[in-house]
Amino acid sequence: MRPGRGPDPAAFAELLCDYCLEVRPGQQVVVRSSTLASPLLIELQSALLEREAWPLLRVELPGQSESYWQSARDIHLDSCSPLELAEAQDTDAAISIQAPDNARA
Repeated sequence: MRPGRGPDPAAFAELLCDYCLEVRPGQQVVVRSSTLASPLLIELQSALLEREAWPLLRVELPGQSESYWQSARDIHLDSCSPLELAEAQDTDAAISIQAPDNARA
């Protein structure tokens, strides 16, 4: 940890790539998180590229999920998006990162 500033995003990205995901060249890696994890997401993207993997960042905006569920029609609730299905079928590795909005709480 960095004194007074929390974990080092670059070191954490290395850990995620090498230990958690065991990333290999050519893999397509989907990373899901929110804008709250921006420093880590940027470092993770770089670490994935250094390993010759293909990163795909899926960053959720504040309020995006609530808006989706409020606006979704029956077709959205009863089936899967063809685009999301294709993405899932072609994904070699995926990770979701939960980021708190107040790390000191």
